[in-house]
Amino acid sequence: MRREDYLIRIRRHYETHWQTEPVVVPLPGGPPALPDGFSILCFDKPRGHPVSVYTTCGMSRLEDPRRIELHLSARAAQNGVVSALASLAGRHRDGLATDVHQVVDVGGPWWPGSRCSQGLVAPPYLWGPAIEWLHLREGSVRCLWIIPITPEEADFGRKSGGEALEARLQDGSFDYLDPGRAGFA
Repeated sequence: MRREDYLIRIRRHYETHWQTEPVVVPLPGGPPALPDGFSILCFDKPRGHPVSVYTTCGMSRLEDPRRIELHLSARAAQNGVVSALASLAGRHRDGLATDVHQVVDVGGPWWPGSRCSQGLVAPPYLWGPAIEWLHLREGSVRCLWIIPITPEEADFGRKSGGEALEARLQDGSFDYLDPGRAGFA
C-alpha cells in the first residue's frame, strides 16, 4: 500500500466513526520532523457531541511494527492541544514509542492556565471499541485516546501504573474536558 492510501484509510476510519468531515489543522511553529503527509485533523462536534476531537493522521508508518495514532477531545479549539499532539507524534517518531496506559509528558499545558501538562494514553472509552482498531490487510492501526492529566496524577501513574491511574480517575468526579481541574494529590 502506498503512503497516500494509508493516510486515506486512517482518515476514512475516523470519518466513518465520527460521521463528520474533519478540518486539517495547521501545525503551530511549523511541522516537526514527522512522516510525509502527517496531519492533525479536527472533527468538530462529531455525532452531535459538544466537543471537538483532534486526531493524528500518519503518526505511524505502514512499515512500523506497531502502528499507533492518537486523539483527544476539547470543548473548544486551542493551539496547545495541537502542539501537544504534534509533540507526542514527534517523540513517538524519535523512538519514545507510545503505548496504552503510558504516562507521557507533552512539555507544557494543553490549555492556557491549565495544570494539565501531562497525558495518559488510554483505550478510547468515550467513543467505543470500533474507533480503537483500523484493520488493514498489512496489519492493524491502534487509535488511542490521550487524557490530559496534572503532574501529580502523572507521578501517581508512573509509581502505580497507568491502569491504576485510569481506575483512580474513573472513581472520582473526573471531568476530562475541564482544563482548569485541580487534579488529585
